[in-house]
Amino acid sequence: MILDGVDIEKIENIYVLGHSFGEPDLEYFDFLVKATKTGCNYNDLSALWKVHHMGLEKLTEDKIFEDMKLNVLYAQHHRERELRRYDDLFPEYTLLENLLGLKSETEYTEEVAEKAKLAVNRRFIFEQAARTRQVLNELCLLMHYEEEVPASAECASVFKLAEYIQGTHEKRKYNAKWHISYFSDEDKERIKSVMASTDCSDYELFSSIDKCIAGVLK
Repeated sequence: MILDGVDIEKIENIYVLGHSFGEPDLEYFDFLVKATKTGCNYNDLSALWKVHHMGLEKLTEDKIFEDMKLNVLYAQHHRERELRRYDDLFPEYTLLENLLGLKSETEYTEEVAEKAKLAVNRRFIFEQAARTRQVLNELCLLMHYEEEVPASAECASVFKLAEYIQGTHEKRKYNAKWHISYFSDEDKERIKSVMASTDCSDYELFSSIDKCIAGVLK
């Protein structure tokens, strides 16, 4: 957003239109709530900061290889057990099994499932960290900053980088208010549950998208 000239610290209202607020979206909304509250530590939300903070950049080749196997097991299990599809996840899955040292009869125990879940999360963090690094590089170009930026967690988010380059930035004075449309009573209760879990109480619910955006269109 900052690359497009939008300062998230100045966003006062958030409109969510026709969203399901499903369980997989919880982390997404939790991020947005935290990012639009006063006193937010943007580094804490940065995947690049997490890579440093969690020591992920120090993972050994053996550990990375083990994570690759766990990611494949997670994907295969999800496809066969959760999606009820038993065709191979990959066209040459047998070759992949041999390459990674997997066995078809490997039992997907609760212990393995938990390790696989953590491995998938680490992969997501790495992928997001790479995207964040690209944004920070683009921000340096936008701000005509040609000096070397610390690779440490000191500049792991756009605002921390802006502070490093400019010295300061105008901080948020009020929490953003949420305006959310819902379709049914079931949706309404699910939304309330999600917002409570993100510790956000400053929101208003509307029974339709039109009612939700009516104030904006005036």
